Amino acid sequence: MDVGRAFKFVFDDPRWLLKLLIGGLFSVAAGFLNFIPVLGQVVAVAGGLVFTGYTLQLVRRVMDGYDTPLPEWDDIGGLLGIGLKGFVVQLGWSLPLIVLGLVVLLPGIAAENGGLIAFGSLVFLLLALATAVIAPAGLGRLAATGSIGEGLRIRLILEMVRNNIGDYVLLALAAVGAVLIGAAGFIVFLVGGLVTLPYALLVIAHLTGQAYFRSTSTLPVPAVAVSERPYLEP
Repeated sequence: MDVGRAFKFVFDDPRWLLKLLIGGLFSVAAGFLNFIPVLGQVVAVAGGLVFTGYTLQLVRRVMDGYDTPLPEWDDIGGLLGIGLKGFVVQLGWSLPLIVLGLVVLLPGIAAENGGLIAFGSLVFLLLALATAVIAPAGLGRLAATGSIGEGLRIRLILEMVRNNIGDYVLLALAAVGAVLIGAAGFIVFLVGGLVTLPYALLVIAHLTGQAYFRSTSTLPVPAVAVSERPYLEP
């Protein structure tokens, strides 16, 4: 994967700052509305889903081989629908982590047994790492097909990850770095987080698109129909 490209492609769009600020309003500023009961919380959730849809749109573009210019913000309703699908797929891949995590942690907590709690925490951590590696493949499949069912095809998704495990592990590691950059915007510049957090999530989306393309290049499952890929190679 071209990790360097993922971290710099945003700046190839002449309107990158405006688009990131709009993303910040949907993903970051809307989150502060959670403090307003009901209506504010609904707006905050909707804003998060819209931005999720935006990132999935970018994932699809990267699969097509075109990452610039950045997608426009001209179809909020469409982005909301795509984002809702993304939430369902992400939840589907996270449920085993949640359920199994509770199964291994609750006995130790109930018994106030430090050893069991430590063991349960270790198992939970391993499950979380596995989810971080596998879930992006499901989201990539959703972006490629538009189908929630395709994003949750367990056997296919696991085969994709197994076929390209190195890239998906690299994606998970790079995502940590990107999130740290996003968080730094809040810590150092405060309002700068309106730009740095969306930027970090777009970096992750770019890598997700790259990993999906490379993981399907040797599978009997078409990734997407494209005519040119300027920088992606099988």
